Amino acid sequence: KNWKLARVSIKPHASCRSTHSSIDAVDNLMAKYGFKADEIAEILIIINPFVYGMCGGTAIHPMNAAQLSIPYSVAADLVFGSASLASFTREKREDPRIAETMAKIRFEVDKHQKDDDEPIVQVTLKDGRAFETRVPMPLGSPVNPVTDEALLKKFRSVVGMVLSPADVDALAECLLSLIEVTDVRAEVAGILGRTPAHRPHRGKTRGSMLFYPSSLPLLRRASGRQRHRLLRAESRY
Repeated sequence: KNWKLARVSIKPHASCRSTHSSIDAVDNLMAKYGFKADEIAEILIIINPFVYGMCGGTAIHPMNAAQLSIPYSVAADLVFGSASLASFTREKREDPRIAETMAKIRFEVDKHQKDDDEPIVQVTLKDGRAFETRVPMPLGSPVNPVTDEALLKKFRSVVGMVLSPADVDALAECLLSLIEVTDVRAEVAGILGRTPAHRPHRGKTRGSMLFYPSSLPLLRRASGRQRHRLLRAESRY
């Protein structure tokens, strides 16, 4: 049978999928040539018009704007060592090193590239050396899969924002052997139902409805009081 699940990609970075090949390209060049983030003088990204229009912005607030930004996502990867979800918090977005690194990134829009073409990334170092690469299929795709180790690292970085380390490990072990689980409610849901070790701030409105950074379109339909509550909740991200 032709299982469609085999075509599913796993996102190793907590940003728009169209930002991933640029992040991967910089990571690959650093791994291959051994330079560090503070040695970079400039990053040139030669990109198609469609993706540039979608992910070429430099806005960092709210969080989902940063997740749609190639400059921020690449800068976060360089400054914090990864573009994980933790790298997109307000505290991290306002780190002064982010603005300094984003200023090194510029674009060249190539109208000859197709909408689904991945960008060409050129990195120039302070000593004058320059390197170039293109990642035709971002990490996490079926033809460029993440390793089990990288997958577990992503899992722990996300789930660890809520559950305790012990519960994260228990859940990972359970899910990795899911085929052997006889009672999902007891073995999986039981872990998920435990008291969170960390409780993220959330906006709250009447009726206990929760709003997240993606709730901005609701502002257009909200009353004055509701709009105030939404904006107050949004400011936390």
